[in-house]
Amino acid sequence: MTRKVRPWRGRARTSASVIKSVNKDNFASAICPTNLEDQKQKFLEYGQTPEFKHRGTEEELEEIYSNPRSEIRFDLLGEAIHILKTVKEKYGDAANYYTEMYGERITKEEATDLIVDYLKENRLDGYMSIIWCSDLPCR
Repeated sequence: MTRKVRPWRGRARTSASVIKSVNKDNFASAICPTNLEDQKQKFLEYGQTPEFKHRGTEEELEEIYSNPRSEIRFDLLGEAIHILKTVKEKYGDAANYYTEMYGERITKEEATDLIVDYLKENRLDGYMSIIWCSDLPCR
């Protein structure tokens, strides 16, 4: 099911809400790897297991990993593998899946326009902050 998106009108909308763009250095958490691209390249080219360096200290990382929500569980692994295989068979890859589920990718400006319209229509303008970050490794 593809959702129709209103065409972008090509003009910035005024809003009482905070709308800004940041880069990952200003926004990323302690767990974000600082050497993601290097390790990704080594994995894809040579099959080497990644050894990530993180922004945070050992204490910060230990606190994050000790949270029960960070625990790796395997009780649903079979179902997860089945879902991934089914999606791959039906769509081929993640890009095709996302396009089919959510429609064509839009620009940050188009998305901002849609969000501002939504906030105004629902009387939420001024109550939200929108922060765009295009280079976060967690996509």
